[in-house]
Amino acid sequence: MDKVVALLGVWQKLIASRSNDHEGFRLLGTVVQHMPADTLQSHLSQIFLIIFQRLTAAKTPKFVKSTVVFFSLYAGKFGGQALVTAVDSIQAKIFAMTVEKLYVAELQKVSGAAERKACVVGITRLLTATPAMLTDYVHLWPQLLQALVRFFELPEEKEDVEEDQFVEIDENTGYQAAYSRLVFAGKAAQDTFSEVVDAKAFFAKEFFQMYSKHAQQMEALLQQLPADVRQCVQVYLQAGKQ
Repeated sequence: MDKVVALLGVWQKLIASRSNDHEGFRLLGTVVQHMPADTLQSHLSQIFLIIFQRLTAAKTPKFVKSTVVFFSLYAGKFGGQALVTAVDSIQAKIFAMTVEKLYVAELQKVSGAAERKACVVGITRLLTATPAMLTDYVHLWPQLLQALVRFFELPEEKEDVEEDQFVEIDENTGYQAAYSRLVFAGKAAQDTFSEVVDAKAFFAKEFFQMYSKHAQQMEALLQQLPADVRQCVQVYLQAGKQ
């Protein structure tokens, strides 16, 4: 437990810095990947609170994209319902904002093969294996599916301005910042879901299985989608039968 506290202390310092926040997310992703859920349980509320505080106080495109990837990694690792519960523990029904302001608005900007795969796996869990998405948040289910279809079918959106070129001087300057840059410099993002070879095929299979169990409700929800998106979904369903 002391090691977890120490790691999260380093993470909190990194996440507060615009220069190093991506390294903080990388550290947090490693913690989530390698530690059991019960070990992290007592820290979850604080972790998610700190992320939302930074989103509110000093949001940047890089931080938003890192948040989307981390939330997806968390859902992929522990399940979509666990993500909903963790987010809503900060404030009731705030997960709706997470879907609308983060996933729907920002998903298309996520770059990197491992990061994009994590998003697919996490969103697949949310769409196909999260009870809250078919009850409390069912009105957001079509929006999230449409965002994922666009993610598959359209090119990545590029930011006009990359704020990360600016050097920031803050409390992390010195040994801590130098150490973190040394540790993470040049490292590609770890493929948390290496067992998923084809992310689109993974979604198609999971979606078909879910559709088979809830065909009537799925059809009603799919009717809310634009025609071009529904056409893509039908292709995925056919692929998922294989």
